Amino acid sequence: MAQKVVLHIHTSCSVDSIMDKYLLLMMCKIRRIDCLAITDHNEVVNALSWREFLQSHDINVIVGEEIFTNQGEIIGLFLEKKIASGMTVQETLDAIDQQNGIIYVPHPYDLSRKRTVLEYSALMKFKDRVQLIEVHNGRNRSKQYTLEQKRIGEQVGAIPVVGEDAHCFFELGRNYLILPDFYDKRSFLRAISTPLAIHTSESMNIAHFVTKCVRAYKMVKEGRYNELYRAIKKKIRAYKYGIGNQSQ
Repeated sequence: MAQKVVLHIHTSCSVDSIMDKYLLLMMCKIRRIDCLAITDHNEVVNALSWREFLQSHDINVIVGEEIFTNQGEIIGLFLEKKIASGMTVQETLDAIDQQNGIIYVPHPYDLSRKRTVLEYSALMKFKDRVQLIEVHNGRNRSKQYTLEQKRIGEQVGAIPVVGEDAHCFFELGRNYLILPDFYDKRSFLRAISTPLAIHTSESMNIAHFVTKCVRAYKMVKEGRYNELYRAIKKKIRAYKYGIGNQSQ
C-alpha cells in the first residue's frame, strides 16, 4: 500500500496559526491524507495530544517541532519531547539525536523570511548530519526560491522533500508525497528516499495575510502590546526603505 504524506504543518500551538484538530481532520479527509508531520514552532503539545485523536480516524501523525536556533530553524521529526528554542545549531542537532529523531532542514532559502532560514554557513558545517532537506516549500513566494532550495539541497546531499508549511486549513494537502507504506522511523526513511510521486503547488498569497492577522490577534489576546508595537514599527520601516515583507 501507499500513503499520501504531508510534511511540515502548523496548528494553533504555533504563534501564527489557529488551525484546530477538527479543521485538520476535515481537510485530511477531503484531501485524502494518510499521514501528517505536525511541526509547530517550538512546541510539540498539539502533535502529541492530537495524535491519538487523528489516528482514531486513520490518519497517522509524525510528531515534530520546528525549532528556532540561534542561526535559524531546524525541524526534528519522530520526537516525544519538546526541544528548547534558542540553542546553538549543534546543541539542537544533539537534542534531536538524543530522541533518536530525524534532522530535517526547512526552507533553506527564502529572501522573504531571512531570520528563520538556517544560515548557509551552519547548514554547510553540519550538512553530514542533515537527513531531510526541503527542495520546495508550500509558502515560497517565488519560483526562484524553489530553484535555490533545490540547488542547496544538492549541495547538502540529504534526502530531498517537499514541505507544506501550512498554517491555514485551506493550504493543507497542496504539497505532498506519495510514499511506499511505512510504520516507523526506519521504514519512513526508506520510503521517503524512494517516493512514488511528489506534488507541489505555488504559495497562496491570502495565506500569508491570514498568518499576519493571526499573529497580531494572538499578541492582542495575550496582552503582548509592546511586541505588537515593535512588529508594526518594523513593518513600517521595511516598507519605507523598501526592505520588503518579512513573513512566516
